[in-house]
Amino acid sequence: MAAAAALAVTDELVFPLRAVGDLAAAAGVSQEEVVVITQCASLGGKLPFDDASVGSVLVVIKKLENLGDLFLTETSRVLKAGGMVLVQTSNSSSDQNANNYIERKLLIGGFVEVQASAASSQDIEQSVTIKAKKASWSMGSSFPLKKATKGLPKIQIDDDSELIDEDSLLTEDDLKKPQLPVGIVL
Repeated sequence: MAAAAALAVTDELVFPLRAVGDLAAAAGVSQEEVVVITQCASLGGKLPFDDASVGSVLVVIKKLENLGDLFLTETSRVLKAGGMVLVQTSNSSSDQNANNYIERKLLIGGFVEVQASAASSQDIEQSVTIKAKKASWSMGSSFPLKKATKGLPKIQIDDDSELIDEDSLLTEDDLKKPQLPVGIVL
């Protein structure tokens, strides 16, 4: 596939229509522009999209082990610079340890501005969405840091009173030419 406005992937057989609507609203696109992929674990770790071709990605997972390093690398590959990724967990995976695990995985995966939204209750099922952005710079790139610098403080030195006469530091013994030991000829 060439490009998509938004991508929704899940490790389940079906994808909740409510989640597609949430992604479309968050991405600012219509529901028709969202490409949905179910059973993403069966893809073998490769999403069928070009590099930097998707504006937003929604991942709905039930099993945390499906959110591995390979999958996050692949998500980062297809996501445009500055694009948004939403990871939504539900049921038992909405506990705090699972959320911390997902947040750490996203940070280690190179995503920035990682934050969890409050748990929402739809029907009987609890769900938590963790939002992150792909960095707007590429790996290995550099840019100058803008650091506010204040003017250096002005120091006034009275040169006349601060200087010491170098000759006054030396004694008469210091000023004598050293004597060579007897028997050494230059």
